[in-house]
Amino acid sequence: MEMNENERWGHHSSWLKKAIGLALILVALVWVAKSLKEYKYIGSNPNETHTISVTGEGKVFIRADVATVQVSITSDAGPTDLSEAQAKNSSRANGIIQFAKSQGLKETDIKTLNYSIYPRYNYSQNGQEFLGYSIRQDIQFKIRDLNKVGRVLNGAVTSGANEVSNLQFTVDDPKKPSGDARAAAIKDAKDKAQKLASDLGVRLVRITSYSESGSTPPPIFYGEAAGKGGGPVPSIQPGQNEVDSNVAITYEIE
Repeated sequence: MEMNENERWGHHSSWLKKAIGLALILVALVWVAKSLKEYKYIGSNPNETHTISVTGEGKVFIRADVATVQVSITSDAGPTDLSEAQAKNSSRANGIIQFAKSQGLKETDIKTLNYSIYPRYNYSQNGQEFLGYSIRQDIQFKIRDLNKVGRVLNGAVTSGANEVSNLQFTVDDPKKPSGDARAAAIKDAKDKAQKLASDLGVRLVRITSYSESGSTPPPIFYGEAAGKGGGPVPSIQPGQNEVDSNVAITYEIE
């Protein structure tokens, strides 16, 4: 029996509706799958690198190899004899410098830190009275033979210095001890990282970040080294300096 025109159209329409419905279902499934995949990665990066971080510490103990000290020469002058006082002050300073050179100090290790002239006044209820001038010269000595420190200090005073102060011991070239402390800190951090990776069952891939902090050899101060007047040669002990370094290293792991 042949279908009439209406039956054929109805059959075609039913098939078309089913095809469209199936297509819509497939589109919906694809969208749901995509949404689930995106939801899975919310708050995470699929390319995220896994890392561990460690710190290391290194210390080096060294003895100072140089001493610096400040020697001061002061004089007072009346209102009219400034030139004479300047000459006397300079003569004392030159004598101290010559003594230092006789102990092996070089020109490059002798430096004038200050030379100043300023007025002196006496203040009273009747006002101020001009008394004259004060002269001051400060010289710094760098002593490389530490066995001569006490002798230089004592000789500076007997040669005319009014003050010997700011004695300190340090390392002339701090780069080597600082480098040694850094190397020890890095080794400490690497050892910790390898131990941690072994305990976690992972492998170290590469270093992703590095930072460091540390100190140069700090000077050891002895403050006022000597006062006025001569006396026996003082016994000076340079002591020991500590240089430390701290590093932080981050490793990529897998």
